[in-house]
Amino acid sequence: YAGEDALPLCIPGEIRASKLAFPKPVVLWASPANAGALDLANEIATTFGGRLTISTANEPGQATHMLLYLNKDSFVSDERLADQVKQAREGRLKIVMAHENDPALGGCQFSRFFEVTPQELIAGGLYKDLAKSCFPGRHRKVSLVLLAKSLGAIPARTSLVSGSISERGSLARSLSGLSQVFAKMSSRSSAGAPARDGSGGEASASASVSLPQQV
Repeated sequence: YAGEDALPLCIPGEIRASKLAFPKPVVLWASPANAGALDLANEIATTFGGRLTISTANEPGQATHMLLYLNKDSFVSDERLADQVKQAREGRLKIVMAHENDPALGGCQFSRFFEVTPQELIAGGLYKDLAKSCFPGRHRKVSLVLLAKSLGAIPARTSLVSGSISERGSLARSLSGLSQVFAKMSSRSSAGAPARDGSGGEASASASVSLPQQV
């Protein structure tokens, strides 16, 4: 590292975007009534791709998650958003909230949302779940990783290890079954074999009968 002005910092346990993957298909609903949601959804899809698809319908449809993007325009630029959030909550659709902190993208203080969000949603516990902060610059990837994990992404290596463990478990069960079959075969073979006396010869199963001698 001679001549370097800076060294890369690696923190034990940190999760990189390149090591995350979705173990099952995810349909992310980015409502047109939620300004900026589609752009963020595209960021997530571009970074992680794979089994993530985006829905821009006006209804949840087959969505597995709803992306609620929170910036200065949320709940004020389109009144439909409040009704859609209410619909998602009533349908028990998981809502992943992203709080924009980049001023260039409409970032604002979180306290603003307690002023513009309909009281019905606030009283219903919308903000009891923590929103993932979206920071600009070098911290953007960290924000995307946290959002992806909220959508179900896991370290890719974990899914491979889980598969290996599952395969080993199946193999162990198969070998155990074969062992039981061989044990039963051996038991039946032993039961059908003739018994032997102490001298090594076969012992007769019938008792000997003494016949009376004629005089």
